[in-house]
Amino acid sequence: MSKEFRIPLKLEVKDRKARFEGLNEYVRARHGWLTSVPGARDVTMECLPGSTLPGDLRKLGYTVEANGEGERILPAPITEQLVIGVNGEIEPTTAGSTRAIARTVTHAGIVNVNRFRFSQTG
Repeated sequence: MSKEFRIPLKLEVKDRKARFEGLNEYVRARHGWLTSVPGARDVTMECLPGSTLPGDLRKLGYTVEANGEGERILPAPITEQLVIGVNGEIEPTTAGSTRAIARTVTHAGIVNVNRFRFSQTG
């Protein structure tokens, strides 16, 4: 007969897991992704280029450092609107453009992301 034994988690680890959960909600609400294991001391995060999330976390007291780039598949496809450029070729629309949309294209939601790392302890 074998008994299953569970080693109790240290309070420090439980505290980190609870903070991680709150941090994960914060990051996801701002369109970012935590990619580290819940409760890990060092946290890794991905966000879209131009995201204010790294700066927002710095304002909260975290020391956020760039940690490279990568790609992520979004859960929904990307829809892109295209116009005919001055040279007659199809090109993406620009913000504030008044040109007529020539074509709308939907493709897989693969995007470039920036990766960051920081410590849960701030």
